[in-house]
Amino acid sequence: MSFIKKLTITTFLRKLYPRSLASQFIWLLLIALLLSQVLTGFILINERKEALTVLNRKGNFSRIISTVRVLEESPQELHKKILHAVSSENIYYWFAKPEQSKILKNAPLDQQLIEKFKRFGISNLLVLESNKKPDFEHKEYYSKKANGYRKNNRHSEYKTFEWSQIAIQLKDGRWLNVASRFHISPPLWPLANVISISITAAFLTFIAIFMIRRITKPLAKLTKAAKELGCGESVEPLKEAGPEDIKTATIAFNQMNSRLQRYISDRTNMLAAVSHDLRTPITTLRLRTELMDEGPTQEAFLNTLNEMQSITDSTLSFIREEQSTEPSQLIDINALLDAICQDLLIQKKEAHLAPSQAYFYKCRPVALKRAFCNLIENAIRYGFKAEIELIKHDSHVSIFIRDEGPGIEENQLEEVFKPFVRLDKSRQQTGGTGLGLAITRSIIQNHGGKIKLVNNQDKGLTAEISLPIV
Repeated sequence: MSFIKKLTITTFLRKLYPRSLASQFIWLLLIALLLSQVLTGFILINERKEALTVLNRKGNFSRIISTVRVLEESPQELHKKILHAVSSENIYYWFAKPEQSKILKNAPLDQQLIEKFKRFGISNLLVLESNKKPDFEHKEYYSKKANGYRKNNRHSEYKTFEWSQIAIQLKDGRWLNVASRFHISPPLWPLANVISISITAAFLTFIAIFMIRRITKPLAKLTKAAKELGCGESVEPLKEAGPEDIKTATIAFNQMNSRLQRYISDRTNMLAAVSHDLRTPITTLRLRTELMDEGPTQEAFLNTLNEMQSITDSTLSFIREEQSTEPSQLIDINALLDAICQDLLIQKKEAHLAPSQAYFYKCRPVALKRAFCNLIENAIRYGFKAEIELIKHDSHVSIFIRDEGPGIEENQLEEVFKPFVRLDKSRQQTGGTGLGLAITRSIIQNHGGKIKLVNNQDKGLTAEISLPIV
């Protein structure tokens, strides 16, 4: 088997393997149910086989006792006619001395039957080879029915029976051989048993699915809430329900969510208060600077104040983004990127989106658009143009934004995402406060995604965004 075939089979088996907790519980219950049904059925069928065998032997016992009594009370010249009359397809009689090699010692014949034979005066009884067909070719049968049956069914019917053979010594010293046959037990799994097991399994499966779904429903809600929280959604406290373990986990999640929201709110309020309070002294300094005589000193003061004002406004913007409560909506990301490119083309800026199918994604569209705009505008500002590509995967969607600029040194690829970090002086001349990429990363992370910058092999820089499919 080739490596590709092995890989295909392995992949197929992995897909069949139940992944969710509910499906694993259901499969475990079904396997346990199937094994218990098979084992129970096997035990019951074996017990039935033994019971039928004993019953059949007891029926033959009555016939044999009656035949022996008739033979011992009748003249010998009538014995042939008597054996003709009592022989059938299921029991044969003949007179012959048993061979020593055929006699079974410690034979597993039912002890109750042996005791019954003794109670009826038959004490000299031998058990011959059982579960084997008698040797018809070397024994003289008195029954025409037996001979006719032997000729017509020599190679077929005997294969469907089990045989039991005994020899009983009559009062005149002759040995009466008796061969009786028993139908082999019914099929191991008759249709009625299969139908019964199937109905039982279906009924129990329905109950199991209902109960397991009911038990795991709170866990599914907890998982969904955790994913939403990881994607930056505002999550309401969950109802504490379900088994004790799941209820404890829900309580812990609610406490964690409450503490996290309180921490974010306190930090945001503190930064907002600091930034807001800075506006008053900045405004006062601006007024005093404007009272100064015009000249290089006044201009330097105003430039510094403008920069401080820009930093304060950017900080407030960053804080508002951190505290954003924009509701999530299902939008077409491909259409959103195309709209951004069209707006930039109107402004004579070069931005191109690779052809792609519509892809709907649940997000906060205003915030996500701002993140995309920051990256695309940076690509155009520092790399002259932006090439955008959207690729869908099984677990996430990737957006690549490439430019043809000089790139960034490897040791600074992570530093640029920190607030107020700006690179060389040539980039500082383009304006900005160094919060653009910090805000962009915050937006992407609030959606549960990741972002990184990678230098292209030839030239330029690529911003790689990965958003999870929830």
